[in-house]
Amino acid sequence: MIRDGQNEPDEEKPQFPEDAKPWHTRIEQAAKAFDTWFDRSDKIRKQHADVTSGSADSGKRRYNVLWANTQVLRPAIYARAPTPEVVPRHKDRKELPRKAAEMLERTIATGFELEDVHDVLIHCRNDLALVGRGTPWARYVADQTEVGLDEKVVWDHIKMRDFLHEPGRDWKEVGWVARRVFLDRQAGMKRFSDKWNADIEYRDTEDTSDEYKVDKKAEVWEIWDKTAGLVYWVHKNKETFLDVREPWLDLKGFFPCPRPAYATVEDDTLIPVPDFLYYKDQAEEINILTDRIASLGESLRLKGFYPAGAEDASEAIELALKQTDNRATLVPVPSLAALGAGGIGGMIEWLPIKEVVETIMACVQLRQQLMEDVREIAGISDIMRGDTDAQETLGAQQLKAQYGSSRVRDKQDEMVRLARDMCRISGEIMAENFQPETFQKMAQMDDLPRAQQIQQQMLQLQQQPPQVDPNNPQVAQQAQAQMQQQLQELQNTVTLEAVIQMIQNERIRPFVLEIETDSTIQPDEQAEKASRAEFLQAMSQTMQNVAPMAMQGPAEAKFAGEVIKFSLAPYRIGRTLDQAVDDLVESVTEKAKQGPPPNPEAEAKKAEVEMAKEKHQGEMQARQIEGQTKQMEAQARQQEIAAKAEADAQIRQMDVRLKEIELLLKEKDIEIAELKIEHEKARPKPQPPKTNGSGDASSASM
Repeated sequence: MIRDGQNEPDEEKPQFPEDAKPWHTRIEQAAKAFDTWFDRSDKIRKQHADVTSGSADSGKRRYNVLWANTQVLRPAIYARAPTPEVVPRHKDRKELPRKAAEMLERTIATGFELEDVHDVLIHCRNDLALVGRGTPWARYVADQTEVGLDEKVVWDHIKMRDFLHEPGRDWKEVGWVARRVFLDRQAGMKRFSDKWNADIEYRDTEDTSDEYKVDKKAEVWEIWDKTAGLVYWVHKNKETFLDVREPWLDLKGFFPCPRPAYATVEDDTLIPVPDFLYYKDQAEEINILTDRIASLGESLRLKGFYPAGAEDASEAIELALKQTDNRATLVPVPSLAALGAGGIGGMIEWLPIKEVVETIMACVQLRQQLMEDVREIAGISDIMRGDTDAQETLGAQQLKAQYGSSRVRDKQDEMVRLARDMCRISGEIMAENFQPETFQKMAQMDDLPRAQQIQQQMLQLQQQPPQVDPNNPQVAQQAQAQMQQQLQELQNTVTLEAVIQMIQNERIRPFVLEIETDSTIQPDEQAEKASRAEFLQAMSQTMQNVAPMAMQGPAEAKFAGEVIKFSLAPYRIGRTLDQAVDDLVESVTEKAKQGPPPNPEAEAKKAEVEMAKEKHQGEMQARQIEGQTKQMEAQARQQEIAAKAEADAQIRQMDVRLKEIELLLKEKDIEIAELKIEHEKARPKPQPPKTNGSGDASSASM
């Protein structure tokens, strides 16, 4: 795990330089170069937020024109969170770059929302409007949790005095940047181990208010040296580095921070100039006039003089002046003659206040003119649109509004550029360090298949080819072609692994993907509606003009699509439809390849002809089938007759043969009988035995 370079084991570190004294000098000299700006900015910040400077307790009256102007400038410079936009650099409509852009865009957008980057940009905007510079800083944090690796890109807003860099004429010449952090004893020991020893000095820090100085902390500078390609941590009391490492973030600009957002800088330097300095003299005069007007206002009291000695009249005059009742008041005077012949008017001489009123009015008028000068210098009057006349035409008011926005356009562009650079740095950090599971979790692109799934489908398709009839070779060829097409589609399927590989390929990614942001300026609702209406009208007219040409053929359709994109390019509001326009062009091109759109009447007649043709073909086929059936029946009958005749002939032949056999058998029987007769005839007849006289034949053989 990497957490701001804290996880690398000490035994695996290569040999790095240990002498930190040169960097102490560099830090000191850089702080001295910005010292004037630091002091001015501190006074400006105090004046901006000083709630006691204009109160009655201070004894003076103030008009905080700085606060008023800043409150108007801030929302005009930056008002809404940026939306990351990652698109393929080349519009060749390849699926892999489109999916890679979509995944990286979703991941950056999710990270911006979860880490509240909008709040960081708000602080940078406030610094830009007040002191002329706003600086963010990126950190890659990866913590092992029970559910897996928790990866994120954290953005910090860097306070004015906590950021230093090598003084130069341009940001490209800056060789190192440094960030100051404050660590207590426990955090220092955890981060730097034995390097954090008794040499470390603890003091009151600037990361808490003056009223809350509880814990003392140590000041540590984290330095990114582009020239040496190393990162150092130094403390002013340590002659050796607290730590030295190679950068754990592989960034195109090396630094973990973009170029700060600048309002105005001194010529050939990167030292900011706060805008307040340009109308500081007018602001001081406004304060002087405000205090003078308040003092003169205190003197606007009715005071008069009357002759002494007329006690009765003086008491009545004082009693009348003290009355606060709005109704008519009568004051008794013991001796009305005491008022004299001229009455009360001839008795009192009033202190003149006309001159005081005229002086106050002159001061108010002069202060108003000074405020107008301040607004002109700061570009406030047009931004507020307070100087527009209700009787003016809409065009005149829009012209003033456009002029007003142009006065702060440089600052707006700086904030847009800062947000874009933050998107790019976040994209680089994520691409180089995030695990595939983190991308998939943050992007929520569940429709991307895994490479293993595609391989299994291809293997299954190859091992189980479709069953076809071997007697029909045409069907077999079609089935084979269909299988090859499916295999080709599976091979061209964009997988999660391919998308992440493209994102993580630092050599290919910058040439394939382009990271931008949308506008960070608060849109005017009416202007937004008018812009959208104008865009839709222009798009409608363009589509009507090019639609007939688009249907003439593929080449004309492609040209028509380019005309559509060309005509809509000036409309910024339509950039979100670029992909939809590309899809429309592709659809029109495919339709053009298929020919012109069908004519309903012609199609109906064509359908009737086709139906008649099919009907005729059906009748012909039926007749043909009927003739073939009759022919087959006749052939079957002939075959049946022939088979029967053949069977009868065979039976007759068998009968004849049987009779022949019977004759032969009879002849054989006759022959056998004759042979027996002859045999009997040929055999000698037996002689009767000779007898003795007694008739005993048994002894004759003796």
